[in-house]
Amino acid sequence: MAWTLADITARIQGRILYFGDPSRTWSLAQFDTAFAQVKTWGFDGVAPKLSDGQGTDYATDADLRAIIAKAKVHGLSCWPWVGVTKGTPQRWADICSEMAHASGLAFIDVEAPADFHAFMAEYRVKTPENLPVLCTCAGDPVTFSSGWPGPTAVQEGVVFSLQFYFSSWKAGYCSGLPPDQCINKADAEWIRVAGPSVIVVPSLNFAGLSAAEVTTLATYAARWKSPVLWWHYGVMTPAYAAAIMAAPVGFPVSSAPDPCADVKAQLAQTQTQLADALDRLRQIGALAQGTVK
Repeated sequence: MAWTLADITARIQGRILYFGDPSRTWSLAQFDTAFAQVKTWGFDGVAPKLSDGQGTDYATDADLRAIIAKAKVHGLSCWPWVGVTKGTPQRWADICSEMAHASGLAFIDVEAPADFHAFMAEYRVKTPENLPVLCTCAGDPVTFSSGWPGPTAVQEGVVFSLQFYFSSWKAGYCSGLPPDQCINKADAEWIRVAGPSVIVVPSLNFAGLSAAEVTTLATYAARWKSPVLWWHYGVMTPAYAAAIMAAPVGFPVSSAPDPCADVKAQLAQTQTQLADALDRLRQIGALAQGTVK
């Protein structure tokens, strides 16, 4: 079964900021501080790298969910991802299934096609709920024709996040082209290889760009009418954030999650339980009075 853009936008919305390798040894308190900063910049969510494909940067499922919950406290969605450099397709599926059950989708960065079909077969077994897969890999349009990730991604029905490295493309692939024309060129290559049915959620690298170029990229990205992922927290500055936020959005942005939602739900459940208990006590009292009479 192929997933659609709607399967992604039902979960991920708005502007998402990646976290890379430097954050993989962070404590929950460090994530808390960083997430608070990300919220002040105006982002809607975070995507922390939490695995290399073999091990995980959290000890238990509860620890994983604690990181996700910490983001929600600050009004951010959270989408952990696996950056595959080690492990087997079976192990990737184990980790992605765990993350999908915690967050709502699997997010994986795979740099070679050889084992992707095996990974997907195993993932579908471990995730019968059909939680979608968002896949990304290194951005170089001239390599799309090799079969990875284009045809492979289409065959497996995953939603793909193209990585646009405009700062490095300027001197070669996009020499002399402004950002919007560079993206057009990359898009055309992608569609030629993968076909028009491919679903794209862009990952944009802003490192080394001017503020004006970043705003141009962000403005153009609105045309996809999808979430936009920005790489990455380690090089984000207030100036870059302002340049990103200066662009219009082309996707729906949900209202910020209520940080007290879980507590409110628990209180409501407790109130219901207390009301039921009180009713039972009243019934017992009424029966007791009847027995005395």
